[in-house]
Amino acid sequence: KQRSVMAEHYPDDIEEIDMFLAELLQCKDEIVRKFEELDKVLNERKQVLLGAIASIKERYEKSKEITGKIKKLEESKSSILQSLIKVDNLLDSHTTQQDVLSPLEAEIRKLKVTLETFTNIQISFNEELQLMNLLESYGRIYESTDISYKERVVPHFTLFPSQIFQFSSLYGIAITTDGTVYTADRFQGKIVMLSKDLRNIRLIENQHLKAPYGVCVNKDSLFVTDAIRHSLIKFKLDGTFVKEVGNFGSRNTEFQYPYSLDVSSDNLVFVCDNDNNRVSVFNSNLQWQKAIVNPGLNYPRDVKVKEKVFVLCGDTKIFIFSKSLKLVKILKSLCNFVKNPFWFCIDNNENFLISDRDGGVIKVFSAEGKLDCVLGEKVQENG
Repeated sequence: KQRSVMAEHYPDDIEEIDMFLAELLQCKDEIVRKFEELDKVLNERKQVLLGAIASIKERYEKSKEITGKIKKLEESKSSILQSLIKVDNLLDSHTTQQDVLSPLEAEIRKLKVTLETFTNIQISFNEELQLMNLLESYGRIYESTDISYKERVVPHFTLFPSQIFQFSSLYGIAITTDGTVYTADRFQGKIVMLSKDLRNIRLIENQHLKAPYGVCVNKDSLFVTDAIRHSLIKFKLDGTFVKEVGNFGSRNTEFQYPYSLDVSSDNLVFVCDNDNNRVSVFNSNLQWQKAIVNPGLNYPRDVKVKEKVFVLCGDTKIFIFSKSLKLVKILKSLCNFVKNPFWFCIDNNENFLISDRDGGVIKVFSAEGKLDCVLGEKVQENG
């Protein structure tokens, strides 16, 4: 109808009008297709949510069942105590073995039945509790056993926090001498602080935190990099804010996507300044000291400071510097085995444990850069 009206008023432009209308129809078809795709995605997510809701309901019912079993345990304990008191009274009130034997046997038989019930409930309760722990939270932290890398590492500590808190995306970890654990939840913009037994959780939230990435600690301070604010932030160990330096740029006190960091025994803070292709060094008061730059040191992602300074780059090269920051050597062979490294650590023999993000595993290399073994396997995420 509109075309007819426009053709009547603008007969010379009808071809251009037809082309415009054809483009509109194509846009309409594209919009319809996009909506169909979106509808499909939304339906898939709806199913995931429904599955999660069903799981929550199941866990709720399971928790009610466990609560009932705990109550039965308490009743069983009470029954045992009462039976023991009766046995005690019988022994006190009877003088001959003949008089005491019959009622005593009856009480002992009752006591045995109660103990068996108590044991069965306790075994069942422990099994249910293990199941609940497995279902309780998506947040998990593994602390591996201290065994040879040659053996398969089985976590001996798995955290399923009882608090209602789900980790979003953990991007760094540091542990104090007393065992307190700090880790950065990048997407939620918080620092997660956990007790030594990984059971008590406290969140450090601050206006200076938007996308915390790396964390490290010394005896009295917590240092954090923020990849959105392009800054280095200092806190006290209790989470009290102290100081922030940096913004986006390439000058000495500026960063372009600072990633991991580490603090040396003499309290120098080494920061991977990723897009500036350098490692910036600050003192504990966040005053700039120097920068590590070197040809080929591209996109540094992680740094570890021991007797030497080790820098892991995005192309999987490891640069090794002396304490005076002179280049000692470059390990290049690792790139044949790890395509997307993000973090690494070093043991006392200078073996390197590197996280292979794409592979979902940890790969262990000797001090010479030879692949020793692979730890773990990639977890398939549902939904």
